[in-house]
Amino acid sequence: MAIWANQMLRSAIVAYQDCARTLASEQNLVAVEDHIATIEEIFRLQGASELKQAEQRYLPRKETPPVPSCWLRAEVRHWVS
Repeated sequence: MAIWANQMLRSAIVAYQDCARTLASEQNLVAVEDHIATIEEIFRLQGASELKQAEQRYLPRKETPPVPSCWLRAEVRHWVS
């Protein structure tokens, strides 16, 4: 068994730097789209479909009542002040 954690990290840093350099020079996202993972690939790697199935199976189905807006304002003031 071989573990190449150092090489994976080092190659990722080069990829980050290349992507950042391209974004800075081109000033648009389209310039890197062909060279980055798709959102679908990210979800696949995360096991998003499995998570969605688990949510549907285990989370309560009834809707929770909304939090009154006066509670939200009071909570925001508490954290901001």
